[in-house]
Amino acid sequence: MKPMHHGADTPDNFKMDRKLVFRVVSYLRPYWGRVIAAVVCLILFSALQLTGPYLIKLAIDGPIAQKDLHGLLLLTLAYVGTIAAAFIVMFAQIYLMTWTGQQIMNDIRVSLFAHIQRLNLAYFDSHPAGWIITRLTSDIETLNELLSSGIVQFIGDIITLAGILIIMFTLDTRLAFFVLISMSLFAGNVILFRKWFRDSFRDVRTQVARLMAFLAETIRGIHVVQLFNNQQLVQNHFDQTNRDTLNAHLKTVFYFALFVPTVDITSALTIVLILAVGGSMTENGIISVGVLVAFFQYAHRFFQPIRDLSQKFNILQSAMASSERIFQMLDSKEIIPEPLQPVLVSAETLRGDIEFDHVWFAYTNDNWVLRDVSFRIQTGESIAVVGATGAGKTTIANLLCRFYDPQRGVIKLDGIDIRLLPVRVLRSAIGLIHQDAVIFSGSVADNVRVGRPEMTDSIIESLAASIGLNPFVQRLADGLRTDVGEAGGRLSAGQKQLVAFLRSVSFQPSVMILDEATSNVDSFTETAIQTATVAITRNRTSIIVAHRLSTIRHVDRIMVFHKGRLAELGTHDELIGRENGLYPKIYQLYYSGQA
Repeated sequence: MKPMHHGADTPDNFKMDRKLVFRVVSYLRPYWGRVIAAVVCLILFSALQLTGPYLIKLAIDGPIAQKDLHGLLLLTLAYVGTIAAAFIVMFAQIYLMTWTGQQIMNDIRVSLFAHIQRLNLAYFDSHPAGWIITRLTSDIETLNELLSSGIVQFIGDIITLAGILIIMFTLDTRLAFFVLISMSLFAGNVILFRKWFRDSFRDVRTQVARLMAFLAETIRGIHVVQLFNNQQLVQNHFDQTNRDTLNAHLKTVFYFALFVPTVDITSALTIVLILAVGGSMTENGIISVGVLVAFFQYAHRFFQPIRDLSQKFNILQSAMASSERIFQMLDSKEIIPEPLQPVLVSAETLRGDIEFDHVWFAYTNDNWVLRDVSFRIQTGESIAVVGATGAGKTTIANLLCRFYDPQRGVIKLDGIDIRLLPVRVLRSAIGLIHQDAVIFSGSVADNVRVGRPEMTDSIIESLAASIGLNPFVQRLADGLRTDVGEAGGRLSAGQKQLVAFLRSVSFQPSVMILDEATSNVDSFTETAIQTATVAITRNRTSIIVAHRLSTIRHVDRIMVFHKGRLAELGTHDELIGRENGLYPKIYQLYYSGQA
């Protein structure tokens, strides 16, 4: 991912800002009715706010000067009425925009999470989980603050400022020019602080993402930290990361603390000038006392929206920094593309004939993991894949499932390029069991059915019995309803494997891939898996990354990988008899002790 440019403001940066703002505002489109209603409420509120000082001016120059108590009572009631009406319309505006902001935040989070699920594994290889979680949580929350209050409030403040200026010029043009001078000073402050705010908020988002990534990694591996008494080193790392996050926040606080007083100083100087010049004009009879009092109150109210805008400016810069990162993720092209003209078949009709045709693949740059690999596995054939660590065994499974696409060559299923199959159809036809089984919170049954309500407990029990896993289910504390805990923490490694095995088999795939699925289990679990393996691989295409001798004895053929190439292919008897072959060496190294 390319870093964002943090240089001086340029026309391109302003263009990017406008693009970001328009894109953020586009999320308001489904809720325009409520937004318009909120804007109308703000206009009414601004009008009511502007009415108060004018009523005071009328009271001073009219009933008070003429000692008309009845007229003063009417103006007083009118003033109280404007306050009550302002309360009602402000309540409506806040409720409407807060509701809208929450809805938009939900929309963005849903679309972002849906996009994340479509990203290929290469994206997750280069982006820590904490970084991604930050985009979904705090970045969207920051954007919500702008959407729920900032945008409409900004419009309301602009309307209020425009209304006050019009009234001021109506009251006295000369005094109004002093206010215009203050406006120019405020605009200069915004231009000066804009770049500093943006860069500081970008740094904040970066540091928060680093902190989240570190926390996610540490909590996930807390047992390792405790086992090796590594708490102090981890604490020191956390302290430094947390300190960097604090310093980034303090920098934004410094700029904001410097920015706000400049607004207050500007407003104070303007009011002093209005009092000095306006007092002189009143003394000379140029304007009335009521005009001066009204002008003084309008000046006070004029700078309240400016202070609000300074606050919103802070929110805007933070939101822009967050939206940059959110849209970077949404615009990521690291997804497995669906075919433009897919071959329309169902997963049930795919038989499982697999062919790799001169396939080359590298996870990064030109560090080839697979080099010109070609082979064919016929329907119903079982294949064991052996080789040293890093030889490319797991990559075969990753490519066949289209977690990645090869840089060169073609992979076919039933003679169809898998890039022409809808991804959902392809993956529905493949069952994959990893060495490190992924288990989600919930019950065992929840992990097997994974969102399929038609997969009832009785069906799961029948399926387990049909492949020999019924003893495993019966040994669980509450059977299929056993709570596995977070990430399956209440299950042993072997039990996780069996749950993952049962989940994969429940989809009745045409192709079954066992990626070192029996390498870290006890003898009972291995026996259960081997029994189930025999049952499900019968008449089904199977690829087994083998770590156990018992596995390779039951397959039709064995593929031997070495440094990313398919070095040897044949049956156990064919390969073991080859002089100077790789398989006899691998067999002696890994499997002979299991005999």
